[in-house]
Amino acid sequence: MALELVFANSAGWELVCRALTTGWERLVGLLGTDARARPVALVGCSSIHTLGMRYAIDVAFVSGDGHVLASCRAVPPARLVGARGATYVLERPTTKSPWPAVGDRLFATMRERCE
Repeated sequence: MALELVFANSAGWELVCRALTTGWERLVGLLGTDARARPVALVGCSSIHTLGMRYAIDVAFVSGDGHVLASCRAVPPARLVGARGATYVLERPTTKSPWPAVGDRLFATMRERCE
């Protein structure tokens, strides 16, 4: 079984993420995947790197109470980004679909997924 985190806002936007909770999982993140990868949520994390990535990613840094502290679209490979106070980092391959903005409030729900 794997853990999923579902982030949603009051406007109906929703993102289902694979929850990455260990140090190794967070370090690897989306490395080794392609632009069709499922979104991930790095739990207990406030900064990320895109060293070794082959494509750009969208990233949002979320506080423990659900406020989006920073939001970056199309972060290219070989970058370091972070936001002080973040508890979660949301990552997905870059798309044109909606993405949370600074100041948005997200609500998180955790669930188990059979794989």
